[in-house]
Amino acid sequence: MKKILILLVLFIYSNTFAKDDILILSSNMGKVTQESKGNELINVAKLNNLSVDFKFENDIKDDELTHEFSKYKIILFDSLSGSREVNSMLEKYSSVLKSLEENTIIIPISIKDENPYRKNISIEDNITLNEYWYNGGTHNFKNFSLFINNKILKKNNKEFEPPIIIPENGIYHPKNPKIVFSTIEEYAKFFNIDLENPKKPLIGIGLHRGSLVSNALEHINEMISYLEKKVLILFHILQILREKIL
Repeated sequence: MKKILILLVLFIYSNTFAKDDILILSSNMGKVTQESKGNELINVAKLNNLSVDFKFENDIKDDELTHEFSKYKIILFDSLSGSREVNSMLEKYSSVLKSLEENTIIIPISIKDENPYRKNISIEDNITLNEYWYNGGTHNFKNFSLFINNKILKKNNKEFEPPIIIPENGIYHPKNPKIVFSTIEEYAKFFNIDLENPKKPLIGIGLHRGSLVSNALEHINEMISYLEKKVLILFHILQILREKIL
């Protein structure tokens, strides 16, 4: 009986102080895009045995920072405005970061060179995680999770695939296994379209990159399917390919 009680106490103790895997802390800029992206990663990560929380800076009060940060094995800092803002966040929280346990992993996700706040992760692994995170989508978020579990937390040896890089300019179509065509010629070759003499009218529609990286594509894919049934050739343009297409 005594042994059972001791084991029960140890079980309760270990679960009480067990840390969650990752906190992603974002600056307050671009809340809609960042939140959509964070929520998609959370959903994908759950399927791959990785617990992820996503918060904005103003979600955590200053006097709660140490307690909040200490709940996680990994703290990942991100900002829609890039590495300069991430570095400002790290400087802002420097005293709290120094107070954390030595084995806490600090990832300044978009900073690709040496940084005094990066901790317990190599620059190379940081860059790979940034490529998964920045380019987004189901493939990249799944492999972000597998990469963390395998290389960073050492939970398992499940293999992961390299990131799919989404170009700043391109053409999206759901049937493309690489997600985005880099040029209109690639698109035409894939679908066997003669651009000089197309058999159907061509329609180009602008698409924000944020829809791709956050995987908010259901309504876009439905529109593509609907319009293609109307005997149209439809393509979604990322950023600017306008001079080449029109």
